[in-house]
Amino acid sequence: MDRFTEVPTHGLFCDLLWSDPVENEKASEKNFTTNKERQCSIKFGLAPLNKVLKNTKMSMVLRGHQVKQEGFEFHNWEGSNVPSLVTVFSAANYCDVYKNRGAVILISQNNFNVQGYNSHPAPYYLPKKKDLFMFSMKFLGTKILDIFEGMLNKACENMSDDSDDEKDGELLNEVHEVLDK
Repeated sequence: MDRFTEVPTHGLFCDLLWSDPVENEKASEKNFTTNKERQCSIKFGLAPLNKVLKNTKMSMVLRGHQVKQEGFEFHNWEGSNVPSLVTVFSAANYCDVYKNRGAVILISQNNFNVQGYNSHPAPYYLPKKKDLFMFSMKFLGTKILDIFEGMLNKACENMSDDSDDEKDGELLNEVHEVLDK
């Protein structure tokens, strides 16, 4: 599977990235259902998850890529102390919209700990929420024009030194008029 590609809207690659678990109260009722929130992939329930766990000899699936208000969710679908599915989402206040906490999972030897954290205000917002590229265009354009002006001034000086022709002087004046605009 080529992971350096645009994710398709269906198929294995799409499902690995975008499939979500059904709501906890529906986990034992539903095997698969459409994923209306994402408008692609599927939602899966307890039976498909248990089949994957049994076939792969795993005890748990750790997954991400889904906003959770507390930064994580234990899907205790069978009522056990150890969930068979855990969703973790590390981006606190995702897109400056969701007001969610972030979380990470710390695993060492036989320990499994979830550490949650709150979001912090962004250190700086650009005016009118512009992206950095658009914000810097005016500055970049000014600097590029300064460079061209220096090059043209040098070229015009060389032209003036080589000839006292009146046309060269007019050209130099026209160049300065354009640059002054």
